[in-house]
Amino acid sequence: MKLDRTALTETAAPSPLPPARELAHRAGDGLEVTLLWQPGTDALWVAVLDTRAGDAFAVPVGDAPPLEVFRHPFAYAAIRGTDDGRMPDASASRTPHLASIPRS
Repeated sequence: MKLDRTALTETAAPSPLPPARELAHRAGDGLEVTLLWQPGTDALWVAVLDTRAGDAFAVPVGDAPPLEVFRHPFAYAAIRGTDDGRMPDASASRTPHLASIPRS
């Protein structure tokens, strides 16, 4: 029996995941917060981008209410950590300039 290598590689290779879908987005004061869903794995996470400092992190939603993680990503990151292993410092801003912005 002859082995068909192309059939093996086509069936053994995982199909690429579809792109993540944006479910919600908000921006203000240099921060962008996005709730994302990966339909291929059904994973939900919140991505946070500080456009002023160029810093970013993502928080997996897990079993929490997705909109709560979207509304309070820094709180959930402090509790759970982030998917890249970084955790925002709960006692001081990770981006010092945010603490020095005058409130109007």
